Amino acid sequence: MQEEESMMTQSAAKTRPAHVSESTVMDIDIYNIPVVDCDVGATWLDIKARAPSPVIWSEYNGGHWIALHGADVKTAFMTPAIFSSTDIFIPPNGSRDNVLIPLEQDPPESLLYRKVIVPPLMPGNLAPVTDIARKTAIELIEGFKPRGGCEFVKEFALVLPVVVFLSVMGLPLEDRDYLYSLAEKSTRPESPEQRLEGHMELKAYLQHYIADRKANPRDDLLSKSVNAIIDGEPITDFAAQQFVLNTTIGGLDTVANLLGFVMHFLAHSPDHRRQLIERPDLINNATDELIRRFGIVGQGRRIMEDTELSGVPLMKGDMIWAPTWMYGLDEQIVADPLTVNFERPTPPHMTFGGGPHVCAGMHLAKREIRITLEEWLPRIPDFHVSGDVVVETGGVTGITRLPLVW
Repeated sequence: MQEEESMMTQSAAKTRPAHVSESTVMDIDIYNIPVVDCDVGATWLDIKARAPSPVIWSEYNGGHWIALHGADVKTAFMTPAIFSSTDIFIPPNGSRDNVLIPLEQDPPESLLYRKVIVPPLMPGNLAPVTDIARKTAIELIEGFKPRGGCEFVKEFALVLPVVVFLSVMGLPLEDRDYLYSLAEKSTRPESPEQRLEGHMELKAYLQHYIADRKANPRDDLLSKSVNAIIDGEPITDFAAQQFVLNTTIGGLDTVANLLGFVMHFLAHSPDHRRQLIERPDLINNATDELIRRFGIVGQGRRIMEDTELSGVPLMKGDMIWAPTWMYGLDEQIVADPLTVNFERPTPPHMTFGGGPHVCAGMHLAKREIRITLEEWLPRIPDFHVSGDVVVETGGVTGITRLPLVW
């Protein structure tokens, strides 16, 4: 896929507007980053060290800025009046007919929809799905443990979080493989056209369930979403469709990719595995530390007025890409950021975004990673990678193949 993405982006004309100084240009395509040793963070810190400017211009994908410093990434997420979420994709969709709600909205509009989905996903309301997650994790691990190996992504990372998410939404578990393939089109497409295709196919699938829940509400997140009251009025059919589409894409993809990097790291670090086995009280903090170290999401923002970041002038209308992992890997924010330290006090990160668009499902995601550690390590304490690992870059970077043996 990476080779195809490279062909797509390399063939496009490079773009550098007149106001972009040549001293800020770096030859970098965010969809074709050779990830060294499967380590996205270390790879980007090397890019940052070689960069001619703290904010660089990429001439690929329509041309856009890239924020490399943690403080600038935070500014992009926390200042929606200047860095708008109305365009989060690089290159932009170019049409509001396919807007993801509330991800591609700014406050106060976005907050009206977040009020619907955030409360059901708060920690105090996750007991039922926690039980589902733990039961699923145990069944999966016990199922392949006697074989002495598994392809972790296919047999665990793509199963556990997807089963949990479909249970939360009230969608059929047997559709998980099909739905994940569509979500992957949306987050790691080979072209903007394929991203749109993934959105359209997901919407076509969801339409039946949206209509059913409008007519026959149940106690699930899908029903709450399509029957929401937004600013005193029933949600429109278009908004309901785009709202559910947004939730489905995020719920099917992000945790699976995080789990891949977590287990890849642990497979190479017996000392960290042993520490968690001997001190399970560290698992909560270890979960945050692993999330900090292995961030995977990058998002675009549309610049709404002339401004600057780290002394680099940006103009109204420019696009900027903010890789969330650069916050938790900034040595001005985190001491010795590449080192995984399970006793690090409150590991700071923006892996789930920040400000008005902090991920609504972050508590569920953290719980699924924690349960994985709690149930895997006592059963399979010693394991390692055996075979080729595949990393694919995009709006969400992920390990798509991770063979483990024990």
